[in-house]
Amino acid sequence: MMKLKLHYLILGILISTNSVLASTIHVTNHNKKPINIKIVAKEDKNAVTKMEIPAQQESTFTVDSEHLNGKSIYSIKGDTNPFTMGGKCEDLNVEKNYNVTFKNDKVGTSCVAELIK
Repeated sequence: MMKLKLHYLILGILISTNSVLASTIHVTNHNKKPINIKIVAKEDKNAVTKMEIPAQQESTFTVDSEHLNGKSIYSIKGDTNPFTMGGKCEDLNVEKNYNVTFKNDKVGTSCVAELIK
């Protein structure tokens, strides 16, 4: 009986530890074009994830330290055109959740990240 409780305790700790190291990102694209998103670990430029969010749509996904080669701090950049400035939100953490909004402005795309509490 005690051994069974110990197994459940260890399993619970592993599950809760694993969920702490994943960031939920809710992205809103206010642009009239699809936006290409690039997620890059702060200390490892080889740890990159790319995706596309359709025009004027929302998407939710997770970023964890496994995607970032074990790193926890990352940036998210989005652009609709490779010839204009893309918006970039920096110093995001896999232990926190964010609403990220990409908006069209005169010089390209801007990025705003808000912490979800």
